[in-house]
Amino acid sequence: MGRRERSEMVNMSILMMMMMMSSTLMTMVDSSRLVQRASDDSEILRRHLLANGLGVTPPMGWNSWNHFSCNINETVIKETADALVTTGLSKLGYNYVNIDDCWAELSRDKKGKLVPKKSTFPSGIKALADYVHSKGLKLGIYSDAGYLTCSKTMPGSLGYEEKDAKTFAEWGIDYLKYDNCNTDGTRPTVRYPVMTRALMKSGRPIFHSLCEWGDMHPALWGAPLGNSWRTTNDINDSWLSMISIADMNEIYAAHARPGGWNDPDMLEVGNGGMTKDEYIVHFSIWAISKAPLLLGCDIRNMTKETMEIVANKEVIALNQDPHGVQAKKARMEGDIQVWAGPLSGYRVALLLLNRGPKRSDITAFWDDIEIPPNSIVEARDLWKLVDGFQSRMLMNNGLALTPQMGWNSWNHFQCNINETLIKQTADAMVSSGLSARGYKYINIDDCWGELKRDAQGNMVAKASTFPSGMKALSDYVHSKGLKLGIYSDAGTFTCSQTMPGSLGHEEQDAKTFASWGIDYLKYDNCFNTGTSPKERYPKMSKALMNSGRSIFFSLCEWGQDDPATWAGDIGNSWRTTGDIQDNWKSMTTIADQNDRWASYARPGSWNDPDMLEVGNGGMTREEYRSHFSIWALAKAPLLIGCDLRSMDKVTFELLSNKDVIAVNQDKLGIQGKKVKKDGDLEVWAGPLSKKRVAVILWNRGSLPANITAGWEDIGLHSSAIVNARDLWAHSTHSGVKKQLSALVEPHACKMYTLTRRKA
Repeated sequence: MGRRERSEMVNMSILMMMMMMSSTLMTMVDSSRLVQRASDDSEILRRHLLANGLGVTPPMGWNSWNHFSCNINETVIKETADALVTTGLSKLGYNYVNIDDCWAELSRDKKGKLVPKKSTFPSGIKALADYVHSKGLKLGIYSDAGYLTCSKTMPGSLGYEEKDAKTFAEWGIDYLKYDNCNTDGTRPTVRYPVMTRALMKSGRPIFHSLCEWGDMHPALWGAPLGNSWRTTNDINDSWLSMISIADMNEIYAAHARPGGWNDPDMLEVGNGGMTKDEYIVHFSIWAISKAPLLLGCDIRNMTKETMEIVANKEVIALNQDPHGVQAKKARMEGDIQVWAGPLSGYRVALLLLNRGPKRSDITAFWDDIEIPPNSIVEARDLWKLVDGFQSRMLMNNGLALTPQMGWNSWNHFQCNINETLIKQTADAMVSSGLSARGYKYINIDDCWGELKRDAQGNMVAKASTFPSGMKALSDYVHSKGLKLGIYSDAGTFTCSQTMPGSLGHEEQDAKTFASWGIDYLKYDNCFNTGTSPKERYPKMSKALMNSGRSIFFSLCEWGQDDPATWAGDIGNSWRTTGDIQDNWKSMTTIADQNDRWASYARPGSWNDPDMLEVGNGGMTREEYRSHFSIWALAKAPLLIGCDLRSMDKVTFELLSNKDVIAVNQDKLGIQGKKVKKDGDLEVWAGPLSKKRVAVILWNRGSLPANITAGWEDIGLHSSAIVNARDLWAHSTHSGVKKQLSALVEPHACKMYTLTRRKA
């Protein structure tokens, strides 16, 4: 059989693909050789690493130079730190906030110390470091192994290494980028060790990044001196520059390892000089090359596209893999390249790269990427598909990993609200035990504010109903272990016309809400001047992300412009329907409308069919049970809409059902949907974690009826045997085969979780 006829290959006809490969049939390996090699590698690392304990994986964070050059100040740095947190990037590992050139005065002080530039860093670097550290981040700074830095606007550290290292340590600096301009002509192998020794004596672990531009091949000598070393000159925001630098850096692949990394310069993703595909290539090569992932754009104003690239968890995982082996080119044919590198857990990272102008087939053979020839693998595409669904962008504020739970004032009280009611509701949420079930948000709807803003243009809490103000109310709610939500409108007025909307005041209002300690914003759609919601809602989303506080963003757009198709990157939930009414017809109609958008719900962003009416008196007990069950299965927000202070036993029993709540809060986060309909008899179902299935048998008719869910209806294999847990009867039917049937009363439902048994 010829080489190209064998099965051990991957053939893809796309521009660029990165895959992670994991052997499912393990071949025999000489374990004694592996143990000896691991021991040898460990000894090599021990001898050659800079002994500061840093850089075990490549550094991740942000650097000011690529986007801002010398146009930096302490406000930019603080806002960038805030943005790293609010976008969720810090949770993905981006933890360094690195100030590049131009931060200091041209002259040192009388004691010979570097001085932060008064016009741009008036609070000083120590105060800035404290601020960055308060966000759970680390602060980096820049100097130069010469007399002046490259900008010639501030002194270098040549001859001042010990003094500057001690100064950096006193300020709380965590990272030093050390450049190579305006030197005395001595070799970098003479100048860089001096700063290394100074940093090691400073009393603080400081990541040492050698920015020597690769002139003297620092990969050959940098490991004992620094945690990373530049292998190339400065990158430019263009395809030619990026791809050339990738080639230059790849030459030194064998020299990278945990504690010391090749550095091909910062990322240009998001700066506008390349296409989306080119930026994906850029980020992929840097990740697989174990390069530092230092963002170089303005992360305060990142686009959806940029965030989608730099927040790819699986690509980041390649970069941060503990095995720490830099990938390299395994095969080249003209503009077609295969890059590959080993990962922990007997896996391989693979990059199929088309550097040419035309679409091409690219094949990676097992012998190219050092996989045993008879291996069968699972190939995970890290960009195009995620678990079989098109990869979609989420609002990166770290919220709504499961649907929100709490209470909202509108359904029961409408405009008849005041601070006493809100406090009593918070008290009732705790004393009833509902907060222990997961109900955490206390959300104030319309009518809380004065009709006019104050002299500074700020929204003002209504003095007659909220005399203590929202900050005091927020503090009270937080003291109960709960969260406070508030309401505004993407128009000139709210729907009640009793208070102003936020249109044109988005930044100001978001900052006001953050200063009050608000945790949730319901954002309505009245008096919107006829402007598209696709223009109005992103403005508030951006304002909230810039507010310095993580605020859940609930879009109340009523489903008019199909927000499920566009709101996932700007909100945590979006209304798919008009307002619910406390009656059977309204509830069932809204359930059907919401079901249409099931495929768009996922952790971080949820379809919202409006608040719960359970307990308000307009439906029967069984109708409310159906209401709560369908909302739970549909991964809808569980926002109670009744008066918690006086709810009856039936209402509490419905709202507090742990098993039903668990379906709603299941970590898999896939919305259940209608899978079978026979007149008024319906089966709704959805997958849960641990290979379980949630099922509802729903009778929407006027007579009792038997309803059957066959395994083919709900995605189970025909041979599956399950235990069926009745979530309302709190009983289990064991060993159920082929189908699930039950007699269901009119307007009632049966709800189950099915757990597979071994045959």
